[in-house]
This record gives sequence, C-alpha cells and structure tokens, in this order.
Amino acid sequence: MAVEDDETFYNSIFSLMAKSDDEDDLNEDENSTLNSQIFEMSVRLGILETCSLEPNEESGTSKGGKRKLSNFEVELEEKLKTSESKLVASLERNSQLVKDLDKIKEELNHSLKWTDSSKILSNLAN
Repeated sequence: MAVEDDETFYNSIFSLMAKSDDEDDLNEDENSTLNSQIFEMSVRLGILETCSLEPNEESGTSKGGKRKLSNFEVELEEKLKTSESKLVASLERNSQLVKDLDKIKEELNHSLKWTDSSKILSNLAN
C-alpha cells in the first residue's frame, strides 16, 4: 500500500508538474499573443495619432496662412492708398506745371513780339 500510495503520490505530482508545464506553455503563448497584439495596437495608435495630427497641422497652417494673407492684404491696401495719394498729388502738380508752362509760353510770345517790334523799329531807325 505504501508503494501504491507513493506511486499515486508521484503520479499526482508528475501530473501536477505536467499540468503546470502545460499552463506555463499556455501562459507563454498567451503572453506572446498579448505582446504581439500590444505591438499591433501601438502601431495602429501611432498611425491614428499621425493621421489626427496632420489635419490639425494643416488647419494651423491654413489659419496661419490666412493670417499671413490678411496681413499681406492690409499691407497691400496701405500701399494702394499711399500710391493713390501720391498719384493725386502728382496729377495736381502736373496740372499746375501745365498751367505754368502755358503762362511761360504766353510771356515768351509776348516777349518775342516786343523783340520783333524792337528789331523792326531799330531797322527803321537805321
């Protein structure tokens, strides 16, 4: 009986060891499966984060681009106003110069008439 009890005891121990080995193998398989799933999830998460960042960066760039365009538009409008005021001033100056030129032409013609008259009188006097 003692031999049978020992044999049963050893058989149960071996059976428990085998069961423990099987459980360890299952645990290792589960661990490797879980590790591969974690890796796949990490990759997917990285892809999702990358995809979610791109539109935000584009919209930020778009907003920044809109701000730059708005600033550029304001700058262009200021330059346009400055150019318009310079054009108005130049046109007024041009108009004044044309009037002055007409006045000088009249004076020159008047002066030439006197010169011509002087020459005629001087020729008559000689």
